[in-house]
Amino acid sequence: MVELTWSDLMAMTQTVFGEARGESPKGKVAVACVILNRARKGGWWGSTPADVCYKRYQFSCWNLGDPNRERIQVEAANSEKMLSCMNAVLAASKVSGTENDPSKGACHYHAASIPPPRWAKGKKPDVVIGGHLFYRGLS
Repeated sequence: MVELTWSDLMAMTQTVFGEARGESPKGKVAVACVILNRARKGGWWGSTPADVCYKRYQFSCWNLGDPNRERIQVEAANSEKMLSCMNAVLAASKVSGTENDPSKGACHYHAASIPPPRWAKGKKPDVVIGGHLFYRGLS
């Protein structure tokens, strides 16, 4: 279990909203697990979930000009969609070990609807959940 600060909880909730609000609960939890997996690895990603969420160019929903960034900023914190994302974050914080992590320990993912990013070219996803492809073992 991971103890989240309020800042971590809000950053993760907004990131899951921006990245995966249309996904199933399992898909939302998987995206939240990617954030936690990155925080556990630390290094240039950052050492806290909030650091990971706000790391430049890591989650497209925070990029300047991305339409999801504006959606995050105008969505009410107590909206049904935002609360479902918060529930996914809380569920992810209780995950222990990769066997319970729907992303299977992934630190990378991308939407299946876009061409694979440079880092995913030639790689096979380890897990596909809804509209996202998840990858382990990439640095």
